[in-house]
Amino acid sequence: MHDDLATEIDAASDDGNEAKLNALSGECSNRLRDAKGIERVHLHFYIANCHAGISAINSHNPEFAWSWEQPHGIAEVLESV
Repeated sequence: MHDDLATEIDAASDDGNEAKLNALSGECSNRLRDAKGIERVHLHFYIANCHAGISAINSHNPEFAWSWEQPHGIAEVLESV
């Protein structure tokens, strides 16, 4: 279905490539416009994975880790429900 996105998201997360994860999240959002049924579920899951990857990349930064504002963490949760 969207295995290309899943593979690219995993690779970008493994590489610590925040810019690529942001771009892939946008690509998923674009594909959501025409998606139906289970395809929508998969795309929301992929977007959540992008946000999780971005949070993981930034978690080593103390200012990010201790910040009260965690926009990617919030976005990850909201995409998952």
